[in-house]
Amino acid sequence: MSKYEARNIAADLATNKVSRQRPSPEIIEMRLMRRFAIRRDDRHSPEWLARSLGKRRRGQRLARRNGAALVITIVCLTVVLLLSAAIVQNLAFHQRQSRADQQRLQAFWLAESAVDRAMAALQLDPDYAGTVWQIEIAGAHGPQTGVAEIQVESDESSSRQRRIHIVARWPNDPVHRYVHQKDLVIKLPKPRDSQ
Repeated sequence: MSKYEARNIAADLATNKVSRQRPSPEIIEMRLMRRFAIRRDDRHSPEWLARSLGKRRRGQRLARRNGAALVITIVCLTVVLLLSAAIVQNLAFHQRQSRADQQRLQAFWLAESAVDRAMAALQLDPDYAGTVWQIEIAGAHGPQTGVAEIQVESDESSSRQRRIHIVARWPNDPVHRYVHQKDLVIKLPKPRDSQ
């Protein structure tokens, strides 16, 4: 290729007269010569070939490395996302479990308090039949109410014995509540003779 033909090809490229098809070998050769700043006489030397092939291979290796880095990054982010989701789900489960344990304990202690209340009422009045006791406690999520049903019955075997049946519900919600039941038999103290 002469100098004149190379100028014409370069001018055609500059004015976009050449179609967008695959460039001819002459155009490729000119681009390589410009890119690597080599003289026309050096283009067939082994150094030129080694330089041009080495740069091309280096570029391909970098592209492969960038692609691998992207895949590794996506995999790592996916693993971190899955671990985070598992941790959040575990925390939510433990929070629900803790709230359930707290409400179960509240129902238990409400039943114990109802037993104490029934025993105190029986000491004052041996004919006490029971009541529905409703309490309200201010909590972190607003006031919560609990209900304890106290039933006292006379025992057939002895006139001094009473059966106490307690049903404690905490909170007083028809769906989300815990129920604790307690049954016991107590013996009333003998009445003191007035002197």
